[in-house]
Amino acid sequence: MVNGRAARLAQFWDDMQRSDFGHAAEIYAADATVDLSGLELHGRDAVREHMESFRRSFPDVSYTVHHRAELPGDKVIEEWSCVATHDGEFMGRPASGNSVRLNAATVYEFEGEHVTRERSYMDTSRTMLKTGVLQKAP
Repeated sequence: MVNGRAARLAQFWDDMQRSDFGHAAEIYAADATVDLSGLELHGRDAVREHMESFRRSFPDVSYTVHHRAELPGDKVIEEWSCVATHDGEFMGRPASGNSVRLNAATVYEFEGEHVTRERSYMDTSRTMLKTGVLQKAP
């Protein structure tokens, strides 16, 4: 089944790259729980809405999966990154035009072919600084 999960994750990232968020969100169970380094989303529709919102903030985002591995208990982990330009409102901050890079690791828990739980560990500090969400101390 891992090959099926790996193929579904590969398709997920292809869908994300093409902005096909409806299809990308189909990997999630209807009641999936997603934790994006403290931002919690509940349900497939909330996940899809977040994908759309992120793309509006960073319309040229490009994703790269660096590693993918099976873990015990129907889990898959990925190390991935994305690069983008802050060309839309993000967390209440107007577009800055700054380039950002986000590094992350995500643990997916599957039931059958659907993700029921996702936990992403992201290095968001640089993104928050470059978008103006956080300010450097004087």
